[in-house]
Amino acid sequence: AVLGHAIRLAHAQSPFRTELVAIVHPEVVVARKGLELLGWRVLERDVPVKVEDIKGEYLRKHIRNNGCCGERELLKLWAYTLVQYHRVVHLDMDSMVLQPLDELFADPGPYSAYQALYTYDWNMARRGKNPPVQGGFLVIKPSMAAYKDLSAIVTEGDFQAGRGWGGSGAGAYWGGMTIQGLLAYYYRILHPGTGLDVNRCVYNCMADNPRDVGGFGKGECRDGTENCDDCRLKEVEAIKNVHFTICQKPWTCFGGTNCPYCPLCRKLHARWFDIRRDMERGWGTYDKRYTGSFDKEHYHGFCRRSGAGGYSAIPLEKFAAAHKGGGQ
Repeated sequence: AVLGHAIRLAHAQSPFRTELVAIVHPEVVVARKGLELLGWRVLERDVPVKVEDIKGEYLRKHIRNNGCCGERELLKLWAYTLVQYHRVVHLDMDSMVLQPLDELFADPGPYSAYQALYTYDWNMARRGKNPPVQGGFLVIKPSMAAYKDLSAIVTEGDFQAGRGWGGSGAGAYWGGMTIQGLLAYYYRILHPGTGLDVNRCVYNCMADNPRDVGGFGKGECRDGTENCDDCRLKEVEAIKNVHFTICQKPWTCFGGTNCPYCPLCRKLHARWFDIRRDMERGWGTYDKRYTGSFDKEHYHGFCRRSGAGGYSAIPLEKFAAAHKGGGQ
């Protein structure tokens, strides 16, 4: 709900028309009605490559338990098939959009030569080498040819233990058997120059430490450079979109104050709750029910205490009753 509202707010004046699309597995049932009610186009899709059809024995045996979601992370490949759109922005649901992303879509424009835009996750890479593509943010030119290529790579299953896809090193890390390693292999090894990693402090910001030692300015840069941007020091106004990984999810009513990433994370959580409040004001549901006293300045009464148990859920049933039979 909040992600969709954030996208609409950020692109209210955009020259590009936006449409919300949710790709869901056949086993996702309960959430569908809510998504449709909130204006999402829901596409049911199964995993594009069945595990039993993978030829490579090592990949076939291990992909189910790889990364966060096993082979189901490959559902993201369906984004390539949405060829009716000029561009497709694939976001994880624990994301927030704060500003329009128009410059990524412009054609001609600064990024129009690339087939895909993404950020690297240097926290999981060997210093300066073989970084994963961070799977929570992809901007692609949809292409059935690319979809078929990527599916064929998975079907062939040339993933080697400790060496990754094709023995290239791409994928030799957590989650590397699916999107994070597969796309790194595809765009950096097989088709160099067709994909581009954009500034991870502006796009897909996770408030991560760019160095291999805790604190600030200590140790060496994970990306192998001498001077690496520290996203934890970024001003919120300079951030285009956020991925709530290190910061934890807003609905956990984060209470941290003393960690290096805490100051920025608390500001980003506050923005998420600002967007939720704006959304519920539009629904007519932001009322006296929200009496939570925990950090009310940031959380606007939606949190009774720290932790997910203190969070007040979005009253989707109230919205449904008010929009019965009509949607948004």
